[in-house]
Amino acid sequence: MPKVTAISGLRRSRILRAVAQAAKWILVAWLLYPLRGRIRLPIDFTRSALGILLFIVFAGKMFYDIVVWQQITGRSREDWQDLLGLAAMILIIALLLAMTVFFIGLYMVSFTQRNMQLELEM
Repeated sequence: MPKVTAISGLRRSRILRAVAQAAKWILVAWLLYPLRGRIRLPIDFTRSALGILLFIVFAGKMFYDIVVWQQITGRSREDWQDLLGLAAMILIIALLLAMTVFFIGLYMVSFTQRNMQLELEM
């Protein structure tokens, strides 16, 4: 029976972390999926709100891990890695803002359509 070395344990740990990262982002995508193309249909508000909340938390943690923690610990990476991390953070923040504006706009359209239907019925 082969012995488990520290290298294989480290490799297994990295794989498990990568799978956990992918699983949490897949969960967020699944929670936010009802927002895709649902302008005319009702939206499950709880599921969408939970997806947006988890997206904010995970994106904030990723920002902290990439930018803030490395400044605190004094670790430095290569310039291209820092630039890539900064570009990713800007992209994520822009995506978050776009999703928030889209969600609020979708809610307002739905609200006004409902009110117009009520006024026509009266």
